[in-house]
Amino acid sequence: MVPHLLEAVTGAGYDTKNTWLCGERIFNIERLFNLRAGLTSRDDALPPRITNEPMTEGASKGHVVRLTEMLPEYYEVRGWDKKGIPTLDKLKELGLEEEGKKLESVSAPERLVSKTAVKKRISARAKGKKL
Repeated sequence: MVPHLLEAVTGAGYDTKNTWLCGERIFNIERLFNLRAGLTSRDDALPPRITNEPMTEGASKGHVVRLTEMLPEYYEVRGWDKKGIPTLDKLKELGLEEEGKKLESVSAPERLVSKTAVKKRISARAKGKKL
């Protein structure tokens, strides 16, 4: 249903696949905007009540959200680095390289590092080399 609505509003052809891609692009653009605004992974938090006080009813009764354990996996699934920053590879996949360059210009250059570059660094360090 959503693809048909998007198509009606935009006039562009949407199917399920590119509707998901559109949503992923939006989510990553939002993340880049927030990073440029100064937000970091430290801001990826939930209220203490959710992370400290066990649920009192329902299927999650007695449990709390273990956010610190969940965030690394979430970042990985999103295609972001360990600090919650979209990787250059992810941005290229989504056609957002230019947005990534904007982030790079206002932050440390190492923020947008491709997975290939990371693998090269790890390999070089394992061999005792510096890059």
